[in-house]
Amino acid sequence: MEPIEVSTYQAANLLLNSTGRSASHPAFGSDGSIYNYLLDLSAQPPTYRVFGVSPETGVGTILANITDAPPAYLHSLFSTANHLILIVWQADIGKEATTLLGSLLPWDPARKTLFYVISKKDGGVIAKYASSEAFFAFHQINAFEDTSGAFIIDLPTASDYHFLNSAKVDNLRANVGPNANGSSYNDLTFNFTRYLLPNYGAGARFANGSLLTKPAIKSFSLDYQEHNIELPRINSKYYGKAYQYAYGIHTEKPGYFADSLIKIDTMAQTSLVWSPTTNHLPSEPIFVANPTGSGAEDDGVLLTIALDAERKKSSLIVINATTMVELGRAQMPIVMGYGFHGDVMKIPGK
Repeated sequence: MEPIEVSTYQAANLLLNSTGRSASHPAFGSDGSIYNYLLDLSAQPPTYRVFGVSPETGVGTILANITDAPPAYLHSLFSTANHLILIVWQADIGKEATTLLGSLLPWDPARKTLFYVISKKDGGVIAKYASSEAFFAFHQINAFEDTSGAFIIDLPTASDYHFLNSAKVDNLRANVGPNANGSSYNDLTFNFTRYLLPNYGAGARFANGSLLTKPAIKSFSLDYQEHNIELPRINSKYYGKAYQYAYGIHTEKPGYFADSLIKIDTMAQTSLVWSPTTNHLPSEPIFVANPTGSGAEDDGVLLTIALDAERKKSSLIVINATTMVELGRAQMPIVMGYGFHGDVMKIPGK
């Protein structure tokens, strides 16, 4: 297979110089637009250039330049139907190093988390929020605007970035697959957390036009032992919209990195767990809707590729997304290379 074309963000807009400091998970519009940020450390002060790329022309448009946030490692850009949300959690870049972890400043529990809301249509930061809780994160579960105009943001959070210490070959070898011994330094899963960004109109401003920073409200964080989650997925029809169910990998037995899958009911704040009978390492679950079903949000199946410690081989496992009961599996004659994500990124709603 040969690529038809090699494309870069810089090809879309010359200001988007290819430094690699962008979200691994960009946001997507319903029309196929791609949204991301580029952190320009050569600018003074360091600047987050939030942009969108048109699916028709391939042209990149800068939607906002954010200069009052610390430069940080941000794995995902968050998105609702009409807005982008750049969440600057704590993973602050402060020194030259050969590794990401080596470039990060020491953890500061007093460093607030910043939320910037950007209009997809008109551009510009329309509102800015701050939370007093310092946290680290990787992925968006979902984000949407409620009927009052407030923004609801669900994501797995950690109390610091020490998980990055665990993503090393020696730790993975000791805790992935048939050699798992339950000694993982930090399990992969984080807390399910919901933040509320109240509707302050188009954003309250000082007399000079600069934005007032309003408080981001931590609505709830579910108990880690029962409800921990990472590599989250939902029914893709509900991305950027009000929803009820989230799925992801889960840790039932601490020290085993991730050993099961979880379904979280965000309204009831309860969960169901699929637990294999022998030690498995499941990958990110993929929700597939029932094409002839009721149309309910959770009417479908989950697909996950799991490494079976007993067989020392991988299986494709099919799980009822409503009940979290296993329906069947296709046992593979090989070990599939473990990846943190289960398939190619899809455009939400497609």
